[in-house]
Order: sequence, then structure tokens, then C-alpha cells
Amino acid sequence: MSAFFQLKLVLAPVIESLILLDRLAFLLEQENVSSAHLVQLFDPVKSPRCFALIATKRKGQPVCEDSI
Repeated sequence: MSAFFQLKLVLAPVIESLILLDRLAFLLEQENVSSAHLVQLFDPVKSPRCFALIATKRKGQPVCEDSI
């Protein structure tokens, strides 16, 4: 059981980083997003979930094109 816990501790930050990068790539591929950034909010030693995705919408674009 301790081997599983250690493996989880080693792989968790890597998997969380991949998820954040995937979400960032998705935002950058959208036509109605002018910019997207991954911002570190505070020290990762205090909490590993210290990042925020910040995106801005292009002017004149509807919020959801599928609903129109």
C-alpha cells in the first residue's frame, strides 16, 4: 500500500500539470479567445494547486456560438 501512495505522490503533480496544459491548449485553439495564460498565484510548496487559467474573449464575439 505504501508503494501505491508513493507512486501517487510522484505522479500527481505531473498529471495535474498535463491537465492544465491541455486546458490551456484548448483555450488557445478557440477562435473567440484572444489570449490565455497560465498564472502562478502563490508558492507551490504551500499548495500544489497554485495555478490559474486566465483567458480573454475577443471583442464582438458571442459567448457561445453553438447557442445561436
